[in-house]
Amino acid sequence: MGSVVEFPEILWRLGAAALAGFLLGLDRELARKPAGVKTHMLIAIGSALTVTVAIALGADFNNIDPNRAIQGLVSAVGFIGAGALIQRGDRKSGITTATAVWIAGVIGIACGAGYYVAAATATGLVLIVLVPIKWIEHWAEHRWRKRGNPPSETQPGA
Repeated sequence: MGSVVEFPEILWRLGAAALAGFLLGLDRELARKPAGVKTHMLIAIGSALTVTVAIALGADFNNIDPNRAIQGLVSAVGFIGAGALIQRGDRKSGITTATAVWIAGVIGIACGAGYYVAAATATGLVLIVLVPIKWIEHWAEHRWRKRGNPPSETQPGA
């Protein structure tokens, strides 16, 4: 059976997903969150491989729809991300990590489909949200507390 995706392209797709997962996971790792570099990389690589294989199977067999694999991935990765959520009383933590796990899966899907520019753009935007926005949140919270205002209910860098 001839695959539409040749070996060098498979390496590019999986490598791009691994890099994106590494970059996203590094922020979570440095923030000492439960899902770090390895988790993000594995989810991105697994998503990319699933989509790459689904596309190849869709080309080999006309009755296989790669969209079903993508739908299953989005749900499954969301379920995995939900495991990062922790609730202590009224306070929830891990929401940002769960979301980062989910977007790592979606970026892996983009890599697996060969949409490198979209994957790189999304990775860059997510890193902007995770790093500089976190600094802005900390700065704003510090200024807010200096003025004698109570801290907000949401904790920056969740």
